[in-house]
Amino acid sequence: MEDNKKEIICPHCKKVFKVSEEEYNLILKQVKDKEFDNALKDKEKYFELEKEKELEALRNHLKEEYNNSLSEKNDEINKLNNQIKNNDNLKQLEINNSNNELKEQFNKELNEKDKRIQELENKIKNYDMDKINS
Repeated sequence: MEDNKKEIICPHCKKVFKVSEEEYNLILKQVKDKEFDNALKDKEKYFELEKEKELEALRNHLKEEYNNSLSEKNDEINKLNNQIKNNDNLKQLEINNSNNELKEQFNKELNEKDKRIQELENKIKNYDMDKINS
């Protein structure tokens, strides 16, 4: 049974211990489990950091897309507001032109009526003068 004993040297005191195969395997398992757990925790931290970096990059990308979209929408709103103002200005110009045309037509007709009145008054005056002279 002595042959199945394994020697383990303490890293602190350098003393040699002899343990059975089963004890040796248990110690080895503990060391491997601890190393595995440490490696697993390191990987977990690494992936958590990577996930945070990717999330931050995604947030920044989404924020940029949102700002670009918002800017495009604001530009579109401004463009449409300008079109509305231009249309309003055109309508006002048309109204003013139409009013001016109506005023001109009214003034023309008024002048014609004034002329006709003047002509008629002159006729009456002439008629009266002819009547007085006759």
